[in-house]
Amino acid sequence: MLDDHNKVIAEHQDRSNVNQSLYTLTTPTTLVKSSRVTATYDNGFGTYLTLCEVEIYGDCNCDPGKFGLECEKTCNCATDEACFVATGGCPSGCKAGYYGEACQKACEAHTWGISCNQNCNDRCIDNTCNRFNGDCDKGCKDAHQPPACTQACHETYYGPNCSQRCSPNCTNSLCHPVNGHCLSCNAGSVGNFCEQACEPQTWGISCNQNCKDRCIDNTCNRFNGDCDKGCKDAHQPPACTQACHETYYGPNCSQRCSPNCTNSLCHPVNGHCLSCNAGSVGNFCEQACHETYYGTNCSQRCSPNCTNSLCHPVNGHCLSCNAGSVGNFCDQPCDPYHYGKLCKLNCSISCFQLKCDSVNGECEKCNPGLTGKFCQIEKEQYNRTSTSIGIGVAIGVVVTSLLFIIAAILLHRMRILSLERNRIIKKEKPENIPGIKLESEQHKTYTEAIENVEPDIQVNSSPYTNQNVHTYDVINLQDVEKYDYHQLNI
Repeated sequence: MLDDHNKVIAEHQDRSNVNQSLYTLTTPTTLVKSSRVTATYDNGFGTYLTLCEVEIYGDCNCDPGKFGLECEKTCNCATDEACFVATGGCPSGCKAGYYGEACQKACEAHTWGISCNQNCNDRCIDNTCNRFNGDCDKGCKDAHQPPACTQACHETYYGPNCSQRCSPNCTNSLCHPVNGHCLSCNAGSVGNFCEQACEPQTWGISCNQNCKDRCIDNTCNRFNGDCDKGCKDAHQPPACTQACHETYYGPNCSQRCSPNCTNSLCHPVNGHCLSCNAGSVGNFCEQACHETYYGTNCSQRCSPNCTNSLCHPVNGHCLSCNAGSVGNFCDQPCDPYHYGKLCKLNCSISCFQLKCDSVNGECEKCNPGLTGKFCQIEKEQYNRTSTSIGIGVAIGVVVTSLLFIIAAILLHRMRILSLERNRIIKKEKPENIPGIKLESEQHKTYTEAIENVEPDIQVNSSPYTNQNVHTYDVINLQDVEKYDYHQLNI
């Protein structure tokens, strides 16, 4: 057996005289891209054996999670285990959403889960579901809550996906979970959805009560059965079942004593209150306390949690509450999952455990991966913005530094040019120049003299020039007789 470089990696010689129909050859572990098998048979007369079939078995050395001849395919195993490199099959089964020998096939529409071994909930529309988690992506067939469709609708909701709210005219807002028909109607209404008002001669829950025969025109209030038009005879309205009650006055008992009268008792002729309830004064106790006070003698101040500090003048109950509070006196905070006016607003589903500030709805903490007051920003987007700003600042710092370096180089070169200009070409004797020693009188020029001067400092590798920089002692050219010399190059 030869590898892809024609190097022998294994060989076998059959020394038996008995013909074999199958030869099995085990080779040492070797990583090769391809292999070649040759076989011969020599009976002494040069006869050769022709192979009918050669089968080679082995595994590719792929990275975990990959398979194929070139390790180009991705495994879809349920765990992080390695898959079969030849087929992609997984010892522990396929991960959710896939099935088949190679775990490359997506689940059928009605199955889901690991190796697609779970059937979709029969409440899923079209009996199809999410192949990864089993959720009914198209919704629920009947009165169940999406996405799992395993729980029935809340008693105040009905219809597909529990998307419809029961009529407010239903008693306690309760209705049938499938068709939404009210289990019973509030007083004064009738119909499947309690959308119809009672007939003039009926009243009460589902309009199952008849008006009293003492009511004028035999009609009554559809909600409470009161004779709105009055009584036929001297009976006290609104029920017209008894003589005028002590809380009514006037012709036909048609006037009711002021509710501000103590115990609603008044004079039967003029209706003046015998006494007034706390929080009111006047003949009919019609004058209420100042809007921000209540109680006996209007001596108590409304709660500061009342909207604009307004409350009922008698019992002090707030007319409405500031955001974040409920209760008669607005003394009860919202539960952790609601906020705002009358605590009617739900905290954002992005809030951790659905908890938020009872006043403005800001999340106390965000679900993983989110940020912002209302957890409306993905952290990845937030980090990309911050990173972009950081990169911009870093680039600004680098550019500024380069500008300072360039400026320093220019100043240095300008100083060098200034020194060169000060060293004016003059013909002067170099004898009295400090730092210059003439080897002989044969030096005719300044250039010849300067060549023998030892430099005080030498920098051989300047980052700004390829020339070596020499620094010599300062030369006072005014005291030297004129000689021909060349300007120094620095």
